This record gives sequence, C-alpha cells and structure tokens, in this order.
Amino acid sequence: MRPLKCEAIRIRNLGPIKDVAIDDIKPFTVFIGESAGGKSAIMKVVVLFRWLFKRYNLHANLETAGILLSPLHFDTDKQFKYVGLSGLISETTEIQYSVTFEGDPQPFHIKYLQKRFEKEGSIPAGGLSYSKLAYITETRSFLAFLLGTNRYRPDDDSLFDDMLDNFHRAVTVRNGLDIDFLNIQFVSQSTSFGKKYEIASLDKDTYQIGFNDSSSGIQNAVPILLLASYFAKDFDLTERLTQSLFTMVKDSGKLTDFRPISETDTLPKRVFLHIEEPELGLFPDVQYNLLNRLITLGSSETYNPIHFMLTTHSPYILNHLNLLIKAYDARSTQFTEGASLNFDDIAAYHVTDGGIEDLKRIVGKRLIDTDILSDPINDTYDRFEELES
Repeated sequence: MRPLKCEAIRIRNLGPIKDVAIDDIKPFTVFIGESAGGKSAIMKVVVLFRWLFKRYNLHANLETAGILLSPLHFDTDKQFKYVGLSGLISETTEIQYSVTFEGDPQPFHIKYLQKRFEKEGSIPAGGLSYSKLAYITETRSFLAFLLGTNRYRPDDDSLFDDMLDNFHRAVTVRNGLDIDFLNIQFVSQSTSFGKKYEIASLDKDTYQIGFNDSSSGIQNAVPILLLASYFAKDFDLTERLTQSLFTMVKDSGKLTDFRPISETDTLPKRVFLHIEEPELGLFPDVQYNLLNRLITLGSSETYNPIHFMLTTHSPYILNHLNLLIKAYDARSTQFTEGASLNFDDIAAYHVTDGGIEDLKRIVGKRLIDTDILSDPINDTYDRFEELES
C-alpha cells in the first residue's frame, strides 16, 4: 500500500481570495481572520477537491483491478454550487489540488482552469485509500429547531443537508451523548410521534428540556461532539469503502466484474471533519474543553483517525493550541484532559488581504504566534488611556 504523504492546495482569484498556497495540509488546521475574509471559502475548496480526489482514487483503483470504467467528468457549476461557492467563481479563478504518495515523487493533480476540472498525473498502483468527508456548518444550531418542529429546511444548502443526514445516521447508532464539561446529556429516543430529542442534566434530577429549547451553546456543541463521536467510534470505514466501490461499478453497468477488494482493513483510511466556528455560543473554558474532547476522539489508537480543519474568530481557540503543543512536548496532559498535539501536525493561518499568513513559529519555542490577536485589545487600552489623560 502507498499511503498519502501530503496534500497541497493553491487557490487564485476566488471571491476575496487573491492567492493562497498551502504546500502541506496538516491533520489539524485552523484558519482565523475577519468575517468575509475567505476562511470558509478556503475550507470549502479543500472539502470539494478532497471529494473529487476520492472519486478519482476509487475510479483509478477499479481500473487497476481490471474493471474499465468511462472517464470521470464533473459538472463544475453543480460542484461549486454544492459547497456554496458559485457566487465566488470568476473567469480568472484557478485552483490546483495535489496529492503525493509515499514512494512516488510525482504528485497527482486536480486542477480547475478556464471553468473546467482536469486531472494531471496518475494514482499509483496500491494507492487506494478511503476517506469520509463531513462538513459542520456555522448554522448547525438550526438543527435543533428542525428536529423539534419536524420541519424541512426551506433553503437550498447542500452542506447543511449533508450535515443533517450525518446527524440522523449518528442518532440511529447512539441514542445518547454525555457532555460532562457542560453537565448535560443529549438523549434521542423513538416515540409513537417520531424521534424525540432532549437535553437533561447528567444527574437527571435537575432538569430535562427539549433540544430546541436548550441554550445556543448547547445547540452548537451537541452536533459537533455527536458527529465526532460517531465518526470516531461507530462509523465503519471499511464497509463504506466497499459500498462506494460497489455503487461506482453498479452505475457503470459492469457489476458482474466486481470483486470486493481483499484486506480492506489494511488500507489507509481517515475521516476529514471540517468545522465552521466551533466556539459559537461557548464560554472560553468550554471552548478549551470542546477542543480537548475533539482531539482525544480524533487521535485515539482504538478509533477511526480524524483530521480536523476549523475556521474561527476565537482567540481562545488559537491560544489553546500552544498549551496542547506544550502538553505533547512535555508528555503531560494534566491540564488538557488527555489531549495533546504534535507541533508538526498543526497548521494555523491568519487569513488576511486575500492571502494567508503562517502563524507557526520555531524560533526559541515551538508555538503559534498569537500577537495578531492582541492588537484590538491593545488599541482599546490605548484609547482608554487617551480618554483618561
């Protein structure tokens, strides 16, 4: 098997993005910056091109197995609409996504040029991998309203629909989720009127309310933790790989040629979880707890590995990364609830002026530079001093 060595992305002229290049997308990546600066646009491009690569990967490996399929063609308008980027595409938009495999010096490229997708290079024999892609939107609190009223979402938002579908799959497997740092339990139960979703205190003696009546912070945190727990502990990546291959062959009309791939348990597999603004509605210490819980779920050797990509406005999220790095280096997680992050597996970018600034620093100490977050506070103090003088 040839595992993926690294992913890279280059984006030019996409809405507010002028030129962004990431040579090695890390397992834990954070984008921070002002509203409408392009954070979510970058992440949506990544998730789209990861999906395209997934299709090319499965297609190439079926052909390696002797099942000849028609070449893949993708409707560009449809794909960009799916991730909510249609309004940002222009005649000058250029995107290149590259994957490099271990032992193969030539990357495989997927390009968007002149308003069409094209591939360059090939996926090597033995390069089959499988990934689950999930996107958690900043509108996730609307899930509680939908679940509480049994209404359908009125607008056309494919990423939200996908999140809702994953949520329904998750609650069919796990009907409860304890969140100790919020002292609550999320409960899903079947009734004669359909599914019922509630929030209860962990001691179950204080209160029990409908999920849609809970606080905004709870409505935002529950979907994140429920889906992360589901993908880490319950999601069968091997079964989904076989299903995806089966569906692709079935759609080609060559089902009689299909033979399940042996030893799928040894294939490289991972979950990519993309989360917009995990801090919504949460007090700073709860943001720390949420981050700790996600990292422990995603890095456990007994669960599915999860690669995280986040967008945020929160200085607390960025600052907490340095504690997680120190916990890894010191081999002590006494202050991080068992969580730690290898500095080499982290990327943090400030999205600004149509580009990105790498915030990782290795001079003196290995850390994330959070100085940019101090400027607004310093400005406030300067103005306070001016008014006082």
